[in-house]
Amino acid sequence: MLENFTPVRHKQLKYEGRIIGITKIKKIFTHIMNCDWQYRIECPDRNIRIAPEEDLEILPSEDRKSLFFLLQPFEEEMPESESFLMKLGYRITGKSQTERLNALINEAIPRHGVDAVVEILLSFMLARAGDEETYWNCLYGWNRDVNYLMERYAKDNAQLQARLKRMKKILRNNGYDWKDV
Repeated sequence: MLENFTPVRHKQLKYEGRIIGITKIKKIFTHIMNCDWQYRIECPDRNIRIAPEEDLEILPSEDRKSLFFLLQPFEEEMPESESFLMKLGYRITGKSQTERLNALINEAIPRHGVDAVVEILLSFMLARAGDEETYWNCLYGWNRDVNYLMERYAKDNAQLQARLKRMKKILRNNGYDWKDV
């Protein structure tokens, strides 16, 4: 299994990006369906692409330089998956917003910072934006949690505000309309 943030190129489609996790949502898999998961790849335009490992090649070191400035995580140790937040007590199903926010505010943010936490929540949203019918509860919960964190911690963080503005547009282009709740 390739590690998160590994720079890759799609062998046939030639797009480049970095691994940001996996998805088990077969509805969004590409042509190869006989697997349990496929990689989520974040491209420099911040769109998320899905591909199986056999369609990807790791970028040689000389080709990585052009991508590095676009593909740096906010934190050196950015949370890598939903399971990271789950270990800290964060999950949508079975938790109230108060319980979720307590896990974020008291566990995740002190360890990784608000930028990294908002970034990982946005990546969860982007991975599921094309299937709002199935994931409406998760999308709405993440949307509310990001809004709260932005209001509480990032009012004056111009970089994160600009990132959120871009992500709202990308989410809209991927089928999810942001809610100011």
